[in-house]
Amino acid sequence: MGESSAIVTIITAFILLVALVSSTSAATHATNISSSSISTSEAELTWLVPSDLSQASYYIVYVLDEALNVVLNETIDDVNSASFTLTSLTFSTYYNVTIFTHDAGDASIGSDTVMFVTEYDPLNFRALCAMGVVGALVLILILVKVAGKVCNPDKEADKWKQEILNTKQRERDDRKKKLQANGGSRADLDFDV
Repeated sequence: MGESSAIVTIITAFILLVALVSSTSAATHATNISSSSISTSEAELTWLVPSDLSQASYYIVYVLDEALNVVLNETIDDVNSASFTLTSLTFSTYYNVTIFTHDAGDASIGSDTVMFVTEYDPLNFRALCAMGVVGALVLILILVKVAGKVCNPDKEADKWKQEILNTKQRERDDRKKKLQANGGSRADLDFDV
């Protein structure tokens, strides 16, 4: 029994040693990615370069926006590079950035991810608000104009009605004069044309 417990102890020690060595071995991919200097349209990315560059050949910076659209899929050939500036971003937008480290055979050997939100653009926000206010005012003016047409008869239509009534009255007056000149009776004057 003494020998078997010694073997178990040796195997356990070996497993612990392997675990310790693998957990403290040098990183083979970019780690600790972070974002800084975030503005309305740009962000600076930084990361730790792999301490073991024997496998690393290049990085791929992969950027998704909040709608999961691919915004950028950029290759960085210099594995000693530790930063990258994202440009042409949209204000007030959530981004998910992953840096993949690839080996010479194009296989990914590790990745690290960071998420951030770009700043809002107060000028665009004010412009959107101003456009909303102007749009609301235009809508109100249109509604007032439509309501005015519905609630108040058209003045042109009133003029036409008045002109028709005036024309009928002139025709009656003309007939009356003619009948009186020709000796017509009052009964002849009462019919309407």
